[in-house]
Amino acid sequence: MEREMAKQLEIRRRLLDIIRSKPGIHFREILRESEMAMGELEYHLHVLEKMELVSKKPNTHYTRYFPAYELGPEDKKIMSLLRQPMLREILLYLIQEEKATHGDIKQEFSLIKSTVTFYMKKLEKSGIVEKEKRGRQVFYKVEEPESVLRLILLYKKGFGDELVKRVEGLWGNL
Repeated sequence: MEREMAKQLEIRRRLLDIIRSKPGIHFREILRESEMAMGELEYHLHVLEKMELVSKKPNTHYTRYFPAYELGPEDKKIMSLLRQPMLREILLYLIQEEKATHGDIKQEFSLIKSTVTFYMKKLEKSGIVEKEKRGRQVFYKVEEPESVLRLILLYKKGFGDELVKRVEGLWGNL
């Protein structure tokens, strides 16, 4: 009995480590990293939620998991966006350029117009990016670039080395 409890504690500790190192991680990613069976993972995540060590935030397509008290609502929103590769790239591009038009983003990432519109609406709706109209042109910029960069640097273990190097360069330019 005691051995089983110790095993469960170790499993939960490992899950907490995964979630702490990658706040905003989605269920399938935790499943891959933990190498657990789906039902077992669901059970342990549920227990961690009941213990108020983990919180989950349902998203359109994913449920994202966060350490319960390490991040505020605004940081959780940013981390959810940063976990999506294209949104992360667009945010970093906007921070680097300070502001950009729809066409600039379309050209930079070789995306079609409707895809850029989809991403920008999502970023705008989240309140992370603001839209500024000048005549017929619309410019996008990140509201609080320091917050975005700070979170990447704070949780750099959960992002690739190349990304962290880029962010360190951007941080130095602010």
